[in-house]
Amino acid sequence: MRILWLLCILLSLSSSIWAQTNWRLPSYTPCSQTKSDSLELVYGGNTKVFLAPFKQASLLALAHYPTLKNTKIIFRYGNGKTSLTCRPKLSTLHKKQRTYYIRINRKKFADSSFLRVPFNAQVGVIGHELAHIVDYENLRSKDIIHIGLRYGNKNFKKEYERRIDSLTITHGLGPQLYDWAQYILSDCTHCSKKYKKYKQTFYMQPQEIKQQSNL
Repeated sequence: MRILWLLCILLSLSSSIWAQTNWRLPSYTPCSQTKSDSLELVYGGNTKVFLAPFKQASLLALAHYPTLKNTKIIFRYGNGKTSLTCRPKLSTLHKKQRTYYIRINRKKFADSSFLRVPFNAQVGVIGHELAHIVDYENLRSKDIIHIGLRYGNKNFKKEYERRIDSLTITHGLGPQLYDWAQYILSDCTHCSKKYKKYKQTFYMQPQEIKQQSNL
C-alpha cells in the first residue's frame, strides 16, 4: 500500500513537471489569402494603411479591437530606439476623429529586423500598440499631451506600459504578448543586453503575462 502511495506521488510530480516543460500557447500562423482578404474587408478598408510584410499580423491583431474598425491607423517604418511606437498625428489631436501612426523599426535594435520576429510574437507586439490607441481614444487631447510630457519619468513609464500590457491581455492577446516577451528576453540572439534590460524594467515579464492571462 505504501509503495502504491509513493508511485502515485511520483506520477503526480512527473505530470506536473511535464506540464511545465511542455506548456504551449495558442498561436497564430500566417493565414490564407482568402482569410486575409476577409479580415481586411472587416478591419482594414480605407481607414488603414498597412506595411505589406506585416499586413496579416496587423489584421489578426486588429481583429481583437473591433472598436478600432473605423479608426484611421497608418503603419510606417521608423528608426526609433525601440521596435514599435504608436503616436497620434499631432494635426488631428484635437479633432473628433484622430489619425494614429504605428511605426515599425526597420532595423530593430539597430542590428536585427522585425522580420525575424516569430509571427505570433509580431501579432502580440502590434496588439500592444493597438492597445495604446484604445487608451488614447478614451482620453482628451490634453491628457495625451500629459502622457507625453511625463513619459520620461521612469516610474510613470513603467506603470503606464504595464497598464497597456494589461489592456492587451484583456483584449485576448495574452498568448501573443507572452510570445513577444519570451522572444525578446530569451530567444532573440540579436537583441542587445541594454534593450533586454529596458524590457525587463518597463514591461510585464513572461510569467506575469502567463498568470494574468490565466494560461
